[in-house]
Amino acid sequence: SYLSYFYLIRAFRDVPFSREAYIDDDQTMDLPATKFNDVLDSLIYDLEGVKNTAVKRYPVTKEMYQTGRITQDAIHALLCELYLWKKDYQNCVRYADLVIESKKAIYEENRKKRTTSSSLQSTSDVEDRFNGFPLVSNSTSTNYFGDAYTTVFGSDRTNIDEKNQEIIFQLVFSDDPQGTGMPANGAANSFYGNSQSTTGLVAPSDYIYSQIEASGQDRKVFADKNKMFDSRIYSNCLYRGSSSSNSNKSINKYTTSTIDIYAAGTTPEASYGSKYSQNQNGSNWIIYRLPDIMLLKAEALTQMMREGSDTETSEYNKSLLDRAFTLVNAINKRSLCQTQLTDTLVRTNYSSKGDMENLVLQERQRELMFEGKRWFDLVRVSQRTGNTQTLASAALQKATTGAGLISNHLAKMDAIYIARSEERRVGKECR
Repeated sequence: SYLSYFYLIRAFRDVPFSREAYIDDDQTMDLPATKFNDVLDSLIYDLEGVKNTAVKRYPVTKEMYQTGRITQDAIHALLCELYLWKKDYQNCVRYADLVIESKKAIYEENRKKRTTSSSLQSTSDVEDRFNGFPLVSNSTSTNYFGDAYTTVFGSDRTNIDEKNQEIIFQLVFSDDPQGTGMPANGAANSFYGNSQSTTGLVAPSDYIYSQIEASGQDRKVFADKNKMFDSRIYSNCLYRGSSSSNSNKSINKYTTSTIDIYAAGTTPEASYGSKYSQNQNGSNWIIYRLPDIMLLKAEALTQMMREGSDTETSEYNKSLLDRAFTLVNAINKRSLCQTQLTDTLVRTNYSSKGDMENLVLQERQRELMFEGKRWFDLVRVSQRTGNTQTLASAALQKATTGAGLISNHLAKMDAIYIARSEERRVGKECR
């Protein structure tokens, strides 16, 4: 219920809130709306009270329980995000660090089992390519990439240890509902597509594809040099690189079981496994995974910067920017289709708070595309700044018609929540 209430206030801002379980039709259900910050504070208070009693790790015989049920890591991840929305950046960083350290411990356990799980990345991969963070690895020994997608999002059920190394909490589904008795991921099947209907109810915007295919201009999504070698271009969208079959513009993440990206040439070529059949999508829907928490921490670090130009303040701010960049750069490097590591991000290009804020927001868009994060990232920025400038600008990039109407509508803070102003007024009168 904590996660559900958090999702409700992100979408509606003020919502009816009750800690009472509804077990009788005679109970009062017509409740007035509770303010966003009051609900947020209540969620944090309750979670702080139960975090230490949560399961730390389920038995090894219950592999899917590790991420398919609530654990202490899952509560810490939720508290990390709740504190970020509360603008309590110290506590956001504190809980992010708890999650990161827990995942590092899991990596160390997995590393010791290398003889039975040879796919796990080497210690040098973690230190050099991932800046010490235990992300799931893409292959670095050949010109074929896509291991990270297949392990985290695809059909790979053999590398559970490595999967659990990155995933924190997810909804578990099955591609054999009749045989297992578990449901298939019907939402991804319908909205993102399946083998019978490659393009679902939603699809990547033409803006994303135009940014991939355009040359000679700054990309707003995949903005780094050598952009065609960012594996997320291929894992997020059904995009094959230089082949002639790029006309089928559909979402790949959560709908395709495997992906291989051959990156020996000047432009990579992607090949995909078959899309899940209708009503047989077995991809788990991820609520939290390690890159999400790392980027939430990077955002919090950026917001902790102080005003002033004296030496002490400048050194303090530089330290925060360095730490934030290390987090972003680790995630960015994981995406690169390169056997020999060459950074595409350069720290000196992000020397101000505004530069680093934009970098973190852009990396979250690249890494977490189609995972249900982007809109609420923009809502959070609007709440923090007190205006909708960043959100409206992002929405207008995808607008083909009615730009003026969209701009005027999104200029109002109330417009970013799913509630009309007159409904909110009635709610206030009821209170």
